[in-house]
Amino acid sequence: MSPSVSVTVTHSPTNVSSASAELRALHDMGWGFGYLLRREFEWEPLRGDAKFQQLMKEAEARADAQPRPKK
Repeated sequence: MSPSVSVTVTHSPTNVSSASAELRALHDMGWGFGYLLRREFEWEPLRGDAKFQQLMKEAEARADAQPRPKK
């Protein structure tokens, strides 16, 4: 289940860092973002942040590890 996340990000390094930390906390609690962090436009301001990039990789790896539905 993915959370309904509302994070306002401006282009200040503090806000980007804070937003990345909030998303990391949700990820660590088990929320699954899958590929949404890479695909959704709203996360664009965070994509240059190294911590956010690592979070994207981990979220995608978690999504890839899920069993595929049987046809």
